[in-house]
Amino acid sequence: MLGVSLSADAYPDAPELPSSDDKVIRRSEDRSRWEIVPDYRGKIAYDTQTREPIKITEIGELPDTLTFKRPDTDYDRWDGQNWVVDKDLLKSHQINEAKQKQAELLRQANETLSLLQDSVDVEIATEDEEAALLEWKKYRVLLTRVDTSQAPDVEWPEVPK
Repeated sequence: MLGVSLSADAYPDAPELPSSDDKVIRRSEDRSRWEIVPDYRGKIAYDTQTREPIKITEIGELPDTLTFKRPDTDYDRWDGQNWVVDKDLLKSHQINEAKQKQAELLRQANETLSLLQDSVDVEIATEDEEAALLEWKKYRVLLTRVDTSQAPDVEWPEVPK
């Protein structure tokens, strides 16, 4: 091809088209050949450390820190190939939820007990209120004995009627 030149950014060789929609053609860094690379732009991948979804915006291989596999729970961790439930993290969360429930039930019991105790203290309590006071006191004691470390299989005492 003596005496013939190519315009800027033109190449004498034609690229081979990729076989799938998730691949694109680009020139190699040294501009010596065409290469077919993955094109995941617009797809969602998940960070293997944080589980955060990330929209892919550039062509090329997916970094090792990303996967297209979506975590199933907030307690999943990446084992290098799949998401697996981190049982310690899940258990810790379940125990914290049980402790919060226990605290809320104790708050409600204390509120009810305060009103019932007031009626007894000022000597205007009915027999039903005196009986209810006893039941609520038993309930509060049973609440304090709940073993929240057994979450999620906690046995909660029945709320008095």
